[in-house]
Amino acid sequence: MDFQDSTSGALCLPPFAYYPGRSHIRHVWIYAGSNAWAAALSRARSGLPVLALPLGRSPDSYRWPVIGLDITVIGNDASTEALEHLASTLLRAGACLIAIVYGSRNSRLAIYRQSKGVVENVT
Repeated sequence: MDFQDSTSGALCLPPFAYYPGRSHIRHVWIYAGSNAWAAALSRARSGLPVLALPLGRSPDSYRWPVIGLDITVIGNDASTEALEHLASTLLRAGACLIAIVYGSRNSRLAIYRQSKGVVENVT
């Protein structure tokens, strides 16, 4: 299910997609999984740029405002497949580099970038 603006039919922005003074932003945090809302809210209250991908939502359901940005994704309990789909979606939306921290225990890190139109895992 896509979340669309009822007047224009365009995809909506993901939760917390508001960046005052966006021109100086170079990095954004994205929280995914069951605690995405709470974690993103905490970071947003500190004035840092943040987005959220709630558990069970497809990254394709949103219009991601990430052109030219580096992104850190905190995956917590989101599946590897869901996080890889998110990375691919963000790169197609214009992100430069995606660093994903998988899990909260026994964490691992993966870094993705787009090179010549191909998404590659550089870790």
